[in-house]
Amino acid sequence: MPYRYFIKLAYNGARYHGWQIQDNAITVQEVITSAARLIWFKDFSMVGCGRTDTGVHAKEFYAHFDLEEEKSQSELNEFTRRLNRFLAEDILIYSIFPVPPDLHARFSAISRTYEYHIHTLKDPFLNDLSWFIHRKLDVSLMNLGAEILKEYDDFTSFSKPNVKRKRISAGLSGQNGN
Repeated sequence: MPYRYFIKLAYNGARYHGWQIQDNAITVQEVITSAARLIWFKDFSMVGCGRTDTGVHAKEFYAHFDLEEEKSQSELNEFTRRLNRFLAEDILIYSIFPVPPDLHARFSAISRTYEYHIHTLKDPFLNDLSWFIHRKLDVSLMNLGAEILKEYDDFTSFSKPNVKRKRISAGLSGQNGN
């Protein structure tokens, strides 16, 4: 029975075409997978908690991988250190830790948070992290719109239709690195 491990990571997606491996573009998953294969000299694949679009950043992203052999936490810490040395400065592996074999990076997630940032004063240091709006915002009208949005809890119209979802009722609380 394989052993499952979670990777907690972050990345600046400016140079990448999202998370998931694609045939014609460089992605975060591809870069991490290639580095892991160089370090461990074996086939390595992982599953992410979701996908991101081109240029999207992730402050806290999870992926999982399986191994036939059990790794100690000190071996996982060493692998984390070595991975970070191989990876460019725009990808960070926070930690790698063992989880029960039925936990899944995508299907066991209990929440997802998306942040969209705007700024109204020209700032060259925010250009890649925030959307610049050069006109005055009507904050009271924005707050009114947010109140209306809070009346709803069904956002399936924003999801892909007819996608089979598997829910595993196991959380990550109390795991290393969370």
